[in-house]
Amino acid sequence: MRVAMRDNDGNVWIATKEGGVLRAVKRSGGSSHTTPEIDRLSASEGLSNDSVWDILKNREHNLWIATQNGLNPLRDDKLSIVTRRTGLLSNNISSLVSASTGIFAASNLGLHRVTTTYSETVLHGSIFSLARAGDCSLFFATSLGLSQLKEGRARLVSLGVDATHITVHLQGSSRELWFYDQDKGLHRWREGHTASRSPTPR
Repeated sequence: MRVAMRDNDGNVWIATKEGGVLRAVKRSGGSSHTTPEIDRLSASEGLSNDSVWDILKNREHNLWIATQNGLNPLRDDKLSIVTRRTGLLSNNISSLVSASTGIFAASNLGLHRVTTTYSETVLHGSIFSLARAGDCSLFFATSLGLSQLKEGRARLVSLGVDATHITVHLQGSSRELWFYDQDKGLHRWREGHTASRSPTPR
């Protein structure tokens, strides 16, 4: 299992390494102890690849599936495919996020703004991770550090620490940003302050 998320109907979607996407369907009228029904969306049903990196539900309740061989939007139970033929720099999409200006997809070759039919390249270069900011702009991590994309412009964020391999980051409701750098560990940061390291259990 790589990623799991719950939709508005209470169903749980699970991205797997080689088994496509699993959905645990909440039975109507069932108790909290009722075993959910499990179904699978895989290459045999039209998924572009069974190796799935990330899944996302947008505001229109469409499911986006990032695979090793293309991006699959699922709308009204119909799959479509966005690949290099429709504008992606790489078919291997590692992460997804929904921001104020649309759906963004990251790969080791760049950052894309995507729709169900095409992709627009926003930035070139390897993107390690994505996260939506509290103001619905976009944070993204590269080998240069953490950057923010806002109103069409990208700026490097001054964290106060040399964090150049951020693999996970998330901004909470308090506007504090938590990030994990594989060399420097777990930190939290707020605009105008130096990031402080948070101890983790050993």
